[in-house]
Amino acid sequence: MGNDVGEETEAGRAAIREAVWERLRAVARPDTRFVYDLTKFIPDFEGSEQLPARLQELPFYRGAGPVFVAPDNCLQEVRRSLIRTGRPLLQTIAVAMGFHFVAPGSVAPSEAWFAATLDGAQLLAKQVELDFVRDLGRLDFVVTGACAVDPRTGVQFGMGRGFFDIEWALLSELGVVDEKTPVVVCVHDCQVVELGLTPSSHDTAADWILTPTRTMRIAGRRRNPSGIRWELVDEARLAEIDPLRQLSSARAAIAGTRTADAGRPASSAAAEPPTATDAQRLVREKVWTSLRSVARPDSRFHWDFASFIADFERSDVCAERLRSFESWTSSQLIFITPDNSTEPVRRVAISDGKAFLMSTYGIRRGFLALDPRDVPVSDLAYAATLDGMDHYARPVNLDEVAKLGHIGLLVTGGSAVSFDGLRLGKGHGYFDLEWALLSEAGSTDESTEIVDIVHDCQVVDIEPVAAEHDVRVDWIITPTRTVRVRGPLRPPGQVRWELIAGTELELIPPVRDLAARARRGLRGHRIIEEAPGNRDTR
Repeated sequence: MGNDVGEETEAGRAAIREAVWERLRAVARPDTRFVYDLTKFIPDFEGSEQLPARLQELPFYRGAGPVFVAPDNCLQEVRRSLIRTGRPLLQTIAVAMGFHFVAPGSVAPSEAWFAATLDGAQLLAKQVELDFVRDLGRLDFVVTGACAVDPRTGVQFGMGRGFFDIEWALLSELGVVDEKTPVVVCVHDCQVVELGLTPSSHDTAADWILTPTRTMRIAGRRRNPSGIRWELVDEARLAEIDPLRQLSSARAAIAGTRTADAGRPASSAAAEPPTATDAQRLVREKVWTSLRSVARPDSRFHWDFASFIADFERSDVCAERLRSFESWTSSQLIFITPDNSTEPVRRVAISDGKAFLMSTYGIRRGFLALDPRDVPVSDLAYAATLDGMDHYARPVNLDEVAKLGHIGLLVTGGSAVSFDGLRLGKGHGYFDLEWALLSEAGSTDESTEIVDIVHDCQVVDIEPVAAEHDVRVDWIITPTRTVRVRGPLRPPGQVRWELIAGTELELIPPVRDLAARARRGLRGHRIIEEAPGNRDTR
């Protein structure tokens, strides 16, 4: 929706967000994609495991009717509790995707933890149409997280995108909530603040506030909005959020009026026109258009292919085919990127007892090492997700990576790959940097193979202009074929410090580890003895 909040009120909210985020960092838990960028997600926090018990004490909890829970990280324990107790659970993973539903008994108790995560919900919850939501009938209550909430008025707000207000408006439009439906906001104590702000007409206020230490009832909160404020819905929102487009089309059909195109939009990255000189970007844009028909959305980024490497139909076939590779069977240690398309590879690796190394998303928290013996058989699928890797794998610095031994195989995804083995990612160069770091640490050599897992539509018969640091792969695996690349020899990886300095890449932990080793003059691996120019990498 658009924004009818006054400039003064919006400025006040921005100031409150900054103050709350500063306090929240001391107790917040990082997200697998966004780490501590609190502008992108509502974080989990210390003590959130106390929230389900507090929720169960509320007078309206008793019953068996359906409930709605927002996708905020701090509500993972709440979702898990509801699934385990067999409560019909309606949720969003990202409101842009629409609604998902977990029916009572559809998830085994042993999988409740996985199903409560956003990655797990994509696999185990059922995506449902708006008519299904309408037919559920009245919801018993709704639960959301927030950036901040006022204990006097119940007014709450999130990251500034208004997603919960949109979710409430959709549910109201579908007739499953009204002004009598209890709204519960779950936050840390440091997020409860007297805002002193005038609420907007579409703000959804809380009836109850739950924190790890308190349960607060809001006395006399104002009436929550009813239905969608269509005058606030602009073209950008229609392009972004599928349920809004569906309702807008239905509304227009009933009224007999013409609406804007309600088809699925291209990825947000495609909105920026490519330049003629950026050949690699032209290839990405072309592939992303084709990929849309076979890709699976991400639990955080939906269809924004500029932000993630997408999984696709029959990616599990690619993972199974890897088992016949000599480099798979002979390698004591492999490396697998955190791409969505390589999640089936991580599952197969755990099943086969293969120890593997994985970078965190964007390498922002360095590397994780997983010993498959630490994963219970019942949690194999969960452990292969990024959320599960955070739970079962252990963080390792670059020195520890070097001590793990030789990596015989690297498996990655990508946006596109040429028949000559030139792989293109999202455009950030993360895999090129991962290869360089592992090479500098002495973990890879000329015998190490690189396999690219992609859909057939991502294999291009043109040769994009290659940058000097671009890494070529040895094999391409798609759902229908395995291609051995016969391209030029791949030189040993080396960190290009002239591309690192002055960018956010120099803040990546392994890059800082490497620079520290260089300053110490550490030898014994292919670690440079001095960072060029003695650059300060702080």
